[in-house]
Amino acid sequence: PYEGTIGCPGNAKLAITVGASTKTAPIIVAGFSSRGTMKFPGKPDVVAPGHTIMAPRDGGGYAPASGTSMATPHVTGLAALLYQSEKYLKKKKKVTPAEIKDVLKQGCLQLRESPFAQGSGLVNFTQSLPAIEPPRRLIWRWGNKKKKLHSVIPQTSESETAATQITTCPSRM
Repeated sequence: PYEGTIGCPGNAKLAITVGASTKTAPIIVAGFSSRGTMKFPGKPDVVAPGHTIMAPRDGGGYAPASGTSMATPHVTGLAALLYQSEKYLKKKKKVTPAEIKDVLKQGCLQLRESPFAQGSGLVNFTQSLPAIEPPRRLIWRWGNKKKKLHSVIPQTSESETAATQITTCPSRM
């Protein structure tokens, strides 16, 4: 498709908009996957395999299917795993939907295509997980004194958290 083919609700700022890619090398954005535009920068947010994905069919059995509806479950599953991982990483606060979106985008592999086609790139769990890990405390010794060095996790206000749960179609704003 041409640029600007992503519509509502995918063009909403807070939505995680998923494009489709092929699943085998060379991995490229699928020709049928909608494209973003300067009007809605950063869309799609990410891409995931969505071309010839084995899917269940009415009446039983499986058949290859293609579409962003085949790519979106990959991203949904990855987002759920990242959200669950915070429990095992012993974070002191819950991960917000906006943080999950940022982590998904940070861990992407670049496909060297237009950002209007690939967004941040192909989702990748291995590269996304380190972005959600809590900062590690480092102890630096100088003589007999210990000095703790640590990173600070930015706090999200309640209003920002509430705002991430509202998805509004930009065309109706």
